Amino acid sequence: ERRDCRGYPNRQNSAIMSSPAQLPRLQTWTLWIMLGVVLVIGGGAAAPDLRTPHATHPRVQSTRSTPRITPPRGWNGFDSHLNHINESALNATADALAAQLLPHGYSHFVMDAGWFSGNIHDQYGRPRPDDTLYPSTRIPGQQYTSLAPMVDAMRARGLELGIWYIRGAYAPAVAAKVPVMGTPFTLDEIVNQNGDLGECLWDTVQIALNASHPGAAAYYDSLAQLFVEDWGVSFVKFDCAYLPHGAESSMEELLLFSASMAKVKVRGTDQAPQLSVSPGGVRIDPVRAQVLVREMPGAMYRIQPDYHGGLPVGQMREAALLVEMGLYQANGTFPDWDMLPGVCATTMALWCVCGSPLMYGYSLPADPVTLSYLTNPDALKINAEATAVRPFLNSGANLSVGNVSGWRSQTADGRVAVALVNLGTGVQTTETLFSAVGLGQAGTFDVLDVFSGTTRHGLEGSFNATIPEYVKHNKDPSSGAVLFLISPSHAV
Repeated sequence: ERRDCRGYPNRQNSAIMSSPAQLPRLQTWTLWIMLGVVLVIGGGAAAPDLRTPHATHPRVQSTRSTPRITPPRGWNGFDSHLNHINESALNATADALAAQLLPHGYSHFVMDAGWFSGNIHDQYGRPRPDDTLYPSTRIPGQQYTSLAPMVDAMRARGLELGIWYIRGAYAPAVAAKVPVMGTPFTLDEIVNQNGDLGECLWDTVQIALNASHPGAAAYYDSLAQLFVEDWGVSFVKFDCAYLPHGAESSMEELLLFSASMAKVKVRGTDQAPQLSVSPGGVRIDPVRAQVLVREMPGAMYRIQPDYHGGLPVGQMREAALLVEMGLYQANGTFPDWDMLPGVCATTMALWCVCGSPLMYGYSLPADPVTLSYLTNPDALKINAEATAVRPFLNSGANLSVGNVSGWRSQTADGRVAVALVNLGTGVQTTETLFSAVGLGQAGTFDVLDVFSGTTRHGLEGSFNATIPEYVKHNKDPSSGAVLFLISPSHAV
């Protein structure tokens, strides 16, 4: 049984490689990594092979023109409730989120798959919430259910409601040949007519749209209007966005939906909605990444398939590729390492130092140890302000030296955050040069261990670290990684 780093059961996903021996190599891209010097002492099995051959993808210059904002934070119900959360459980979870995590910036409450049924749609083929699960969505005198009451209930707590949607249209609405709002077309006319080309690999009731049909853009416009302007939803997770089959079609649909989202404001506010792009079972690739970053400023986008625990080696590989290409965090986008299916030092260190959105995916209320990681003020500062993210350890084209991988970023006040991850077995002991993480060779530095809260003062040249072995099947949250925040000794 798959378990996360706290020892809790998690679901198995066939696209996830859970052990080092199973981790495949990237086949087509080179990694740009600043050479760092680290001495690693420690035994155990070899680290996962993260090497990748040289390739020809050009470095893309960042087009960011606005100040960096905090990556989205919140809760997503899929890992803990799958698609079975009812309104009573939802309200209890929302209360816990507001009490425990909202004060620390976790404001998004995202209802994932299951908030609607494919058989429940309005006169324009748009999904409506299932009132057998959510009675408050049934409004007297109205023909169709609405999420507006749930949005208002979340707002009363200080939270923002988000929802999941899978690209395309649902088969029952297509079969009913309902009209596309504001057009002379019916829904069956605008869907893909070529069998399963471009459709989601794991969903059996969704039909992809023909993005070249003029009615497709109108249908997505009508969805954005319903979700955001009418209901007041502020966060939409758009799933099955890039696939191995029909990849070009999937990106065209994503571009249409992104354009539709850019036209609307959240009900009663001047706020733009947050678009979250979910892959549907495959990783990001250079072509999709360049299109997404260029065309969807501010979007949050997944860089790997679903993460359900284990060493996040796939995320590290894809993040390094995006760094190499100059795409990581470019144009105000948020590379998303996926929701946190349980929290430990490894996930929080990497997600924070790399500036990933923090979407907690386990049951609430959280236990005290989990809460201590999710609300650690220094970790959250790093996450909120992380720029100049890059891996800094390499041996040839490998993203590690020995069994240790290292990542660094910079905070707004010029301090440097460093995450060191144990990829092997047994405890690893390292010595890292300050110059390797961009701090220069002169002067002394103070090194804060973020999770223990201890600081070493006046260090010269380098600092040592001991990294526990990563263990999936126990409840030791300190396993696998350490996180440091480094500043010149003269800084206050």
